[in-house]
Amino acid sequence: MRAFESIGRIFGHLFKGRFSLALFTLARELPNWLFRYNKAWLFSYGEGWTRERELSQFGESENPPARVKVATTSDVEDVVRICRVERERVLYLLNSGATCFLGSVGDTAPSSANWCAHGRCFVRGLGFEHDFAPDGSYGFWSFTLPEARGKGLHSAILVEKTRIEQDRGFRKFYGIIELNNERRYLTRLKMGYNPLMTIFYVKLLFLEISAVRHSETNKLAFRVFLREPRDEVTII
Repeated sequence: MRAFESIGRIFGHLFKGRFSLALFTLARELPNWLFRYNKAWLFSYGEGWTRERELSQFGESENPPARVKVATTSDVEDVVRICRVERERVLYLLNSGATCFLGSVGDTAPSSANWCAHGRCFVRGLGFEHDFAPDGSYGFWSFTLPEARGKGLHSAILVEKTRIEQDRGFRKFYGIIELNNERRYLTRLKMGYNPLMTIFYVKLLFLEISAVRHSETNKLAFRVFLREPRDEVTII
């Protein structure tokens, strides 16, 4: 039954001319080692983005005040619990210079996490490599436990993260929105985010191809690779 539903969705996307969504749906039904497809947009909300402007996007909250802190290696278990990733992966990211912001309601244990990285990064699942230096902050991995959703933790973390990152000297903020999150894509456009690049990714067996189209020039650059970069890069 699921196979028939997927076939129906694929043909529905094709009929509407949404070829990327058709490929994305097909890829989800096939083994990862055989075929993968994804599409995403790199956004920037650049200089002049202040704590007050970030806060104005969310409005006042009637929830109890949220506490936000920067995670250290002593918070690894909380990060693993929230993000559901391996402990070694969390330690790798923290030791690579990435920053994890943890949010909690009142005196409860942390129940939300939001990450950012700096410098040269490689994004798995998109085959995308970009250098955000010297003053760029790339946001990724945002998680909130189901029981803590709707309590303002996500917005509280974003506001505090913006303040801390600006205090550290970062003036340009970046994020990636993937194809299956169209609502978030439209919301970010309304909030004034600037789409910089469109990223296309295809994996067929062991061959990976990533294509990046720059919004300003409309030029397309391709990259073909068999393994991830390993030197002086944060792998996300």
